[in-house]
Amino acid sequence: MNRLKEVRELIEDKNKRLDEISTACDKESRAWNSDEKAEVKTISDEIDSLVEERKLLEKEEKRKEERAAQALDHKKEEERAKNPENNVDVGDSKFKSEEARNAMVFKMIQGRMSGDVHKETEARKSLVEGGHYDDILPKEQRGGFNTLTDAKGGIFLPTTISSRIFDIEQEYGFIPKYALNLGDIGKGDIKIPNVLSRPSFSAVNEGSNIPGTGLNLGGISLKANKWGAIIDWTNEISEEAGARLMPIIMRKMSEGLAYAKDDAFFNGNGTSAYNGITGILSLAGSVDYVRSASPVADNDAFAELVTDDWLLPQFSVTPGARSGGVYVMHPDMLLYIKQLKDGDGRYIYGLPSEAMPAGNIWGKAIAVTEAAPITDGASKPAAAFVNPSHLAYGNGRNLTVFQMNQGSVTNEDGKTVNLGQSDAQALRVTTLFDMKLDNSTRLTDTTAKGAFSVLYTHS
Repeated sequence: MNRLKEVRELIEDKNKRLDEISTACDKESRAWNSDEKAEVKTISDEIDSLVEERKLLEKEEKRKEERAAQALDHKKEEERAKNPENNVDVGDSKFKSEEARNAMVFKMIQGRMSGDVHKETEARKSLVEGGHYDDILPKEQRGGFNTLTDAKGGIFLPTTISSRIFDIEQEYGFIPKYALNLGDIGKGDIKIPNVLSRPSFSAVNEGSNIPGTGLNLGGISLKANKWGAIIDWTNEISEEAGARLMPIIMRKMSEGLAYAKDDAFFNGNGTSAYNGITGILSLAGSVDYVRSASPVADNDAFAELVTDDWLLPQFSVTPGARSGGVYVMHPDMLLYIKQLKDGDGRYIYGLPSEAMPAGNIWGKAIAVTEAAPITDGASKPAAAFVNPSHLAYGNGRNLTVFQMNQGSVTNEDGKTVNLGQSDAQALRVTTLFDMKLDNSTRLTDTTAKGAFSVLYTHS
């Protein structure tokens, strides 16, 4: 018999004997006799001794339990290190960590890639039990993980993962962070109105006609244009490091998507290479709503642009669009901006603040993107000044991921890899997005201007 249990039972039995002696004396209304006194003293001494033993035994029992718990934790850590895809810790209603959620997502993807239905089903079940999607998906979709999928049965990323990718984009790109997001274009084209022009109010006599002027409600269409990328992949990555790589992959996808949108905004030439998107550099100076500005003096290099030159792009947009306007430039251009001084010798660059987290110039926020041009010289674009509320874009509802293990792909080093003849694989990632610049203008000082302009060095 377990000694601790035995001691506890002995203590209970001896306490019962003391109770019997006390009860008998109470019934007879008398004190203990000499035999009872001796017995009570003996039993009390025995109880004191047993209590001390019980305390020691309970302390030892607790120590053993703690050691067993530590050993179990150590074993779990070893298992997690060997099998990261099983690294799941489910709380009462939520996953305790994002890594645990990512582990199950990756396990689900592994199951789909390898055709292991059991593995995929178990991962789905864990995600549902974790309750991670309950506060994100509509009630009728919980547990279903509805996403856009490849027509050939491509691997899918759960909605919450791809939505998170779209959220992370805002950390890297000008378009995702500043432009007007009109939402889902996955079901086809959507139309938005041009609202740059403002209506003109005039005095009207009772019963007279009210002239309709100024407000242009012509439609701009955003189309479900597809964009894609190839990511190198191997079986070893899936099996050994998948869960830990998921956050990294999400961030890299976000960076790539953000760059693609910013690149289309600046450098789109209207061809199929940009899904028909015409960017601000192709439009500058050729349409009224994107004007070009350059200094009159022979300031034909970035370092030669003076303080007043940086006001020119603001003059080149309609006054109503200046409020909320943002300078957009390559990060390296900030090195030139920070050297500019006003007439009193004070630097005009404003340090980042809560209102302008990327800093400011002439009281206007600065946004940076590596997609912006940075080639120095004469007649080169230095920065754009835009009102983001007149720049609209739309995303597809989700991302689609499809495993490739046949054919050839070109990796980051420019080398061709034959997937069918190597252990290498690739993930083909596709998504949808489109963007349009508001093409409305207003007449300002006999010149029609819109909400966009580009500052160039002098020719």
